[in-house]
Amino acid sequence: MNPLEQWRTEHIRRVKKIIRENNLMGEQIPEFFLYDNLRERYPDFCPLFEKGELCHSGVEREKFCCLFCACPFYEYQLWDEENKIFGGCRINSRFGRRNEAGYWDCTNCVFVHNIDWVRAHPQYWENLGG
Repeated sequence: MNPLEQWRTEHIRRVKKIIRENNLMGEQIPEFFLYDNLRERYPDFCPLFEKGELCHSGVEREKFCCLFCACPFYEYQLWDEENKIFGGCRINSRFGRRNEAGYWDCTNCVFVHNIDWVRAHPQYWENLGG
């Protein structure tokens, strides 16, 4: 397992633990992961919480959902040290780019962090609680 896959596995484990600890079901899940709520209840969830910063600009803070920090469209398995190609985007978002170190950078992509999108796509989160 490469470092991207390891990070994703750990992130999903943490998300599931939070869901269990709070007995979240259905639509409660994305609502709980709204930035301000998660920052208040789990300040160690993200290093940016301490500074009050968002990792992606373009989504209003009150609509920012941290549930998909590990984006369901990211290619975590892509790890090519020889060619310095790490990660990618399965949907070829025009907002992503490969950075100078070779990692796929999604900083300018925001839709999976907008609570409206998350609510409208339960197929990506409804099984996280089970």
